[in-house]
Amino acid sequence: MMLKSKNQYEEHKVHFYANLFANACFDEALSADIVSWFMLVLDKLTFSHIETLNEFVLLGSSSKWVWGYLNAIADKSHVVAAQLEELKGMRLLSSDYWGDTPIEATLIAVQFIQAIGFSNPFDSQYYHVIRSNNGATYI
Repeated sequence: MMLKSKNQYEEHKVHFYANLFANACFDEALSADIVSWFMLVLDKLTFSHIETLNEFVLLGSSSKWVWGYLNAIADKSHVVAAQLEELKGMRLLSSDYWGDTPIEATLIAVQFIQAIGFSNPFDSQYYHVIRSNNGATYI
């Protein structure tokens, strides 16, 4: 998986694997099942997916985004809108019961971001559509 990440120009994910393995050695909350699933998640998601997920982890309960704003998000970035749907399907983001349901990171998403020690080496993080437009009123 680490070679695959490197070959896909996702070499920064190699650090996430290293952090996950190191944290698995010392964090009793990371069971073998969770670590195995986190490895699968890390393999499936691109850095951009993880960056989007991290935005919701950082926003926490102060997120003003709701699922009803998905079309407004898509107007700004079709990629981010698609990523949100994929992350929701993996239960890393809250489910959409009604259009006004908040988009929030789930507890396992927070644990995942912490376990991989997410960090963003790029300046683009400050311009992410989620961070720069917290709530569709700003779009």
